[in-house]
Amino acid sequence: MPAIQEQFPTTQVHSIESSPSTHDGSDHEQGWGLQRQQIAQHLLRDVETQRLPEALAIRKQVFSGEPITTAESDILAQMVKTVDQAAALMDDEQDLGNVRRGVAKLRDEILARASLN
Repeated sequence: MPAIQEQFPTTQVHSIESSPSTHDGSDHEQGWGLQRQQIAQHLLRDVETQRLPEALAIRKQVFSGEPITTAESDILAQMVKTVDQAAALMDDEQDLGNVRRGVAKLRDEILARASLN
């Protein structure tokens, strides 16, 4: 599976002053759309570089029979929340729905196993 940033490549930002204005608000909407996409990309990079590795380390620990701490449970919840925030900004991305389901499944798998420890 490609890295998250490969699925959502960085978009070039153009200033509103450099593009012709239509005076109908479309420049503002387009600028906000770019901002939303960049925020979502930042959130997804955070998941990929920080949250997902933490979750996988927690998974390894739990599947080794160790109990899960409240802080670790909070890390898993934050991972899902971060992806949900990105999805709310990019509601038309089908791949992002797959990412949401994947992180929720990982969290659920870890918590289910932790309840057996």
